[in-house]
Amino acid sequence: MDNQNMENTVTNNETIQQSNGLTPEMEAQIQAMKEAASTETTNTYSYTSSEDYSQPSGGGINVLGLIGMILGIVGIVVLVCCCCKTGAWNSIATLIFGIPAIILSAIGMKKRPDKKGMAIAGLILGIACVVSGVIGIILAILGTILEHAVGGMDEMTLDYILNNMEDIMQELQ
Repeated sequence: MDNQNMENTVTNNETIQQSNGLTPEMEAQIQAMKEAASTETTNTYSYTSSEDYSQPSGGGINVLGLIGMILGIVGIVVLVCCCCKTGAWNSIATLIFGIPAIILSAIGMKKRPDKKGMAIAGLILGIACVVSGVIGIILAILGTILEHAVGGMDEMTLDYILNNMEDIMQELQ
């Protein structure tokens, strides 16, 4: 190389060093690392979408089981809180909550077999609601039939029973 080319090279190197603080060798190494990284990234990682995202896998809750459990709890609360007040209407209300609780819990157990704890609870509570509702309706019907057959209980009969409780108990023994 002649002196003129060497001076231009030195001047170019000094200009590069002043502009970014790196020598040409350092820049060549950085460029080589960038190229290596870009080829590794494109060769190593490739994305193919073959997964089905329509149903969550493993996460989340069983919504139908949760709704069934809530309906079963409400049915039991209606049964316990209102059992002495309304007769057959209470049993009908218990059935109104119990039947959907059973249906939704059963569907929830089939759709999400991995998350069926709340669905089982809803199913048990729904069955309890339906059974108690049917028993309540039967008892209400029998009570109505007996009330009409006997003619009801008037105040005189009730007073007689309360005043003569000891005599009645002795007669029953």
